[in-house]
Amino acid sequence: MASVFDELQIKYKGFTQSKDSETKSTIVIFQGSKELVDAAFDEKRIHSHDETYGTLQNMHVRQGEGPFWELECEFTIEYYQGVGNSAGTAYGPKASTLDCTMLSLPIESRSNYRMKWNNTLWSTIKGAATPGFWDTATLNADGITGTAYEYPGSGTPTAATYYAWGATQSELPSLPSPFVWYRVHSMTKPGVETYEKPVYTLAETSKANTQVQAQWILSKVAGKTGKPINGDFGIEQKFGGEWLCEGGSIRREGKVWLATLNWTWAPHGWDNDLYHDAGNEIIRLIPEYELDY
Repeated sequence: MASVFDELQIKYKGFTQSKDSETKSTIVIFQGSKELVDAAFDEKRIHSHDETYGTLQNMHVRQGEGPFWELECEFTIEYYQGVGNSAGTAYGPKASTLDCTMLSLPIESRSNYRMKWNNTLWSTIKGAATPGFWDTATLNADGITGTAYEYPGSGTPTAATYYAWGATQSELPSLPSPFVWYRVHSMTKPGVETYEKPVYTLAETSKANTQVQAQWILSKVAGKTGKPINGDFGIEQKFGGEWLCEGGSIRREGKVWLATLNWTWAPHGWDNDLYHDAGNEIIRLIPEYELDY
């Protein structure tokens, strides 16, 4: 869509720039007929963004020489300086929020799981003693370990004379007559099938002065492992594990762009075959050419 500004001219000697460590200011004086200048004045909004000069801060209209009128516009660009910003710098990582929710997992997935927690031990021998594996039997990829099925040591050892685990008697293998199942020891955690595990997520918001920079912040880290720039509230130092950036969002707020990164912590880290370590891409989010205004 054509802009009224396309019909205006920049006044001779009507272009001024200044720069400090954090801000670049540009003053542009446009000139044209009174009708064009008034239309341009109404078209532009304060804090609107111009791809060439930055964010519009002030506008002034005045009569120039002869038939010309002048529109003076002041624009600013505030630099994003990346990690290690000095105190008071307006751009870079500014805010972090840590959330902790509880995730229900099967009790069998605990590293210290024992069969006795949610299973009763049965035997084909009435009054059988509690065997040694009662305290040690667990699960692994091959099934029950810790000698879960064991001949009790009395009577004739046949296929039907052994111990078995089961929450209820209906879960046990069928026995030939005259054998029946007898309860040896009841489960120690009846009714407990899951346990709660904390899941930490962290949202980190950074400020950028252009949409390109905000997009860069998100795209260079999303889907990769690393560590939030602002820190992680000591989670990794205390518990180990690793963070993964699971995406985020960008939005405009006034004259700045905000990029929010969403991090999720895994206590045993993330699969290195599936997730690439962001490494230096976290330390240096903005390429040099983006800073060279």
